[in-house]
Amino acid sequence: MHLELNAIEIGALTYHLNIMRIPVKKGFKKTYGSKEGKVVFERYDSVSEKVINLLAGIDKGKEELESITYELELDDEQVDTLKAFLDWYSKSLLEQTVNTGVKIPELTLLVDLTVKIKTVAA
Repeated sequence: MHLELNAIEIGALTYHLNIMRIPVKKGFKKTYGSKEGKVVFERYDSVSEKVINLLAGIDKGKEELESITYELELDDEQVDTLKAFLDWYSKSLLEQTVNTGVKIPELTLLVDLTVKIKTVAA
């Protein structure tokens, strides 16, 4: 699947995939067991690696980061993994925002990314 993202979306996705790496790994192990959890986590890492590689190729000197799009190529399993992560993570952040009253700046962006991926994958 081809997913078109701007530099800001790629940066936010890279950041959140990486800060959640250890909690996601533990969650997969708990949910799927040691063997299956490892397989699912390797898929998560492959998505993260593709996003990081895409971020590395962005010309950071450009001023219009929102208007320039870059293509992220994912297979069906990677799309499912990314959809599941973003859906769970966005809901978790929204719940934290409601409970604490602290606004998370990237929340709207992550929700929009979730919708974009679901739309493209449908």
